[in-house]
Amino acid sequence: MSEADRETPTGDGLEQAEAAPGRGRRRWLSPASLGTALLLAIMVGAGIFAAVMVTPGPDEEALPRPADADVVVAGAAPLSWDPAAISDSESAQLLSQVFEGLTVLDATSTLRPALAESWEVEDEGRRVVFTLREGLTFSDGSALDAADVRRSWLRVLDPARPSPLASLLDDVEGAAAYARGEGPADAVGLHADGRTLSVDLARPASYFPAVAAVPSLAVVPETIDELARGPRRDMTFAASGAYVPAGGEPGELRLRANDAYWAGPPSMERISVVTDLGGRSEVDVFEDGAVDWTRISPLDAAWIRYAQVLGPQLRHADEMVVEYLGFDTSRPPFDDARVRRAVSMAVDWDRLTAHDPAGTAAATAIVPPGVEARGQVDGRLRHDPEAARAELAAAGYPGGEGFPAVSLASYGIGPTAAIAQELERELDIEVAVEERSFDDHSALLDGDTPAMWTLAWSADYPHAHDFLGLLLRGDSSANIGGWANAAYDDLIDTAAATADPAEQEALYEQAQAIVRDEAPLIPLSYSDSWALSREGLRGAAVSGVGLLRFADMAWQP
Repeated sequence: MSEADRETPTGDGLEQAEAAPGRGRRRWLSPASLGTALLLAIMVGAGIFAAVMVTPGPDEEALPRPADADVVVAGAAPLSWDPAAISDSESAQLLSQVFEGLTVLDATSTLRPALAESWEVEDEGRRVVFTLREGLTFSDGSALDAADVRRSWLRVLDPARPSPLASLLDDVEGAAAYARGEGPADAVGLHADGRTLSVDLARPASYFPAVAAVPSLAVVPETIDELARGPRRDMTFAASGAYVPAGGEPGELRLRANDAYWAGPPSMERISVVTDLGGRSEVDVFEDGAVDWTRISPLDAAWIRYAQVLGPQLRHADEMVVEYLGFDTSRPPFDDARVRRAVSMAVDWDRLTAHDPAGTAAATAIVPPGVEARGQVDGRLRHDPEAARAELAAAGYPGGEGFPAVSLASYGIGPTAAIAQELERELDIEVAVEERSFDDHSALLDGDTPAMWTLAWSADYPHAHDFLGLLLRGDSSANIGGWANAAYDDLIDTAAATADPAEQEALYEQAQAIVRDEAPLIPLSYSDSWALSREGLRGAAVSGVGLLRFADMAWQP
């Protein structure tokens, strides 16, 4: 479907359209971070490497604080109210407040029970049995049991419109075949019996209880199809999470506490999510008192940490995010691993990252630090322009001769202009840099994939398989570049099925070595996140998977 054929969300976020499959692939950067990346790309491309201090925005009329809200958070309207249809961070942030999963990751990325009070791993890791809490209901009082979980997860796999993150359930027996339209729903290893959901796995997967915490697998009401497609200005639909949407003014979404929430009504009864800052910066609206919590860019954090008033309200989170350069491996010239290796070795990635004024860390592998089973493998080829030219010549492009003009598409991630300059200088190949908005960039990747692009991928759950399996396995729904390697897939499958942590880590290291040598993508940097949080606001901490749980927030007495 072309972009012109799609319905798009309205400015106030109260009429939402179903997101097309694949839309919003893994944007785990907030608008503030995106602004930083855009500035960085411009600075690097212009050869400006000195550290800078970002000052507040223009002196415009202050944004009014929404009335009658217990707390005001800066955010964004979701692309869809259907968890199965989204895969971008902003939508996941809001929908995770409204729809709950069986498990949840807290601010320390520790797995906690949510709708499920417990789970047991049986049959040598091939079955996980979740026991739901007794007396669960949706916000409208209707019963919520294991059959609702099964129905919700089958919607993610629906072959008529599979979720962009359908591969989250690839470990479930029969799930991948059903999503491809090659098997029936009854063959999927999901079995509901009252409060019990039994999940039969095609192979042991120690991380599966954490997969159940991903917002795409949240439990939704039977009316979700109507909800996802039609206007919902009344915003009165059944929720399974801590909050229920409650309308709002243009540029704002309101949430009210769900009295039927399994943990009891949250402390913050009325929350306002401001989705339009009126052209002002995040720092400005925080200083104005219009919002109590907002993400900010690392560039703003660099000067705020020394500010007398704002400094004590600065918050830092180690998010599990990698920014990377990807290739379309399905067609020339990047269907040839020698060409991809040439690009990998021609650019001095560490030098470019070292001049990042925001202080991002150079990526050493596709899996960020802090992720379970990451290992210690060096995941990038060394900088060697001479070897890069030899690889390019071996691929049939000596001195860049005959190399087609290619484009590098981005929405502000990575020093794209500097990358293009280095490739022209070292390999004599021409690269046209194309910067777009995130929505346009996402639509481009969904359609005619460019030769090269940049993206940020964040952990859905803190395990190496989320990066190495979901992002790069040959048949994964999130594998944009189309790279496939049978030996790699076998290693990933074997690692996932391995119960011994040391053995599992070693297998994932072998898989990462293949990624390094085949270079289907090149990790650029690891990013973290910064926020301003009002003094006295407790529980406003972002987890490693990039989510802030509104239910944990409370004002200090």
